[in-house]
Amino acid sequence: MRRDDDLSRLIALRKVRLDRAVAAAAERQAACEAARARLDAASAEAARQGERRIAREDALLERLAMRPLTSGEIGRARDALAHLEQEGAELDHAEQEARRSLAHETERRAEAARERLRFERERDKLLTLARERSGAALRRAELLAELDADDGRGSRPR
Repeated sequence: MRRDDDLSRLIALRKVRLDRAVAAAAERQAACEAARARLDAASAEAARQGERRIAREDALLERLAMRPLTSGEIGRARDALAHLEQEGAELDHAEQEARRSLAHETERRAEAARERLRFERERDKLLTLARERSGAALRRAELLAELDADDGRGSRPR
């Protein structure tokens, strides 16, 4: 009976661990979806700002091409183009960070799923063992009852 009690406690503990693993996997899934949304938003913003930057650069270059320029105007135009380039680089960096975050969260989600699967397998093995033990105990009880019935005395051999 002691072994059955130990097995029951072990099954209960494994269930708790599995429940925690399932909750962790759900959290990782939510974090992965949030990272995907951040990447989509960063990509969309980079694309929008990229189009605006190109339009602003084109407009600036058209204005510059219309007449002769002083060195001060050339310097200001160079600064404006550098600023536009810097904005684009920052948006690209934000998009790359979002990609790295998504890759990291995807790996963590996969790790949580592997952990959950491992706990499910452990639980299934323990449940199978418990069923086998209870089946063996039931067969033993049936055999003893059959022996008692055959003896007609109602006593069990020990």
